[in-house]
Amino acid sequence: MKKLEIKLRHFEELETTMEKEREGLEYQRQQLIQERQQFHLEQLKAAEFRARQQAHQRLAAEQQQTPSTTPTPPSPQAVPTPHPAATSPSPNQ
Repeated sequence: MKKLEIKLRHFEELETTMEKEREGLEYQRQQLIQERQQFHLEQLKAAEFRARQQAHQRLAAEQQQTPSTTPTPPSPQAVPTPHPAATSPSPNQ
């Protein structure tokens, strides 16, 4: 009887130890999940930052090319004015 009681106590101790191990593993699993989520969030933020930088660089490059390729309207001083004799009414009218 004593041997059985000792064995039962030993199994109860093993069961307690296994339960603590299980809890420790579950905690580590939850930590790993959180770390993965944080890692993926950081990866997304980095990718978004790079995409914004590239878009900004493309926009800046387009803006630098645009003024040199679009013709500018002539200034009012550069527009030729008609000769006053050409605008006066003809004597036949």
